[in-house]
Amino acid sequence: MAESIYIVGMGGHARVVVALARSAGFEPIGFIDMQADLSGAAAPAAQLEISGVRVAGGMSALRNAAGPNIAIAVGDNAARLRIASEIRAEVVGARFPSLIHATAKIERDAKIAEGAQVCIGAIVCAQASIGAFAIINSGAIIDHEDVIEDGAHISPGAKLAGRVRVGRCTHVGIGATVIEKVSIGADSIIGAGAVVLKDVPANTTAVGVPVRHLPRKSADRH
Repeated sequence: MAESIYIVGMGGHARVVVALARSAGFEPIGFIDMQADLSGAAAPAAQLEISGVRVAGGMSALRNAAGPNIAIAVGDNAARLRIASEIRAEVVGARFPSLIHATAKIERDAKIAEGAQVCIGAIVCAQASIGAFAIINSGAIIDHEDVIEDGAHISPGAKLAGRVRVGRCTHVGIGATVIEKVSIGADSIIGAGAVVLKDVPANTTAVGVPVRHLPRKSADRH
């Protein structure tokens, strides 16, 4: 019998996570609205249904559960880490299993941390390391000895050659290519279809073929 799991978040990524959880051997039993228990917040839409899953409530629903499995279906990288920290502080025995789609290919010596999501058709090669609450999206390729730090998101179809490092909460856009041994700093954005041939500093937007670097304003950072 499949283990139950709660899904935090109800946006577009929630649909992906529901399917991912089921493929990984879990059965979603309810969405969690993190705003539901706040004073003045609107009541969660109890009749809202996504892929056969309805809203279970707010943080109080997690507090009342016994050692619940939880998946965070939030696209914002920094928000995933913040939400995980908030839940861990308030919910006794909360667990954040990594979710790996049945079609993903993971080498046996790769490391997948808690809360990470490896989506349909993704490839994670030898001795690669996927950090906590990172997302490896559909069809992405993570080559040998790559390090994807906590909260990073590798978008669908992105290709990372060997010994690449992607910093905490960095977003690598759809179809981007990163050559071997490149390091991308924390809180950066690599544009869709970009080709990265050299290191990218932290807090940088990198776009184009090959990329040009555009330092981000402080208001744009996580």
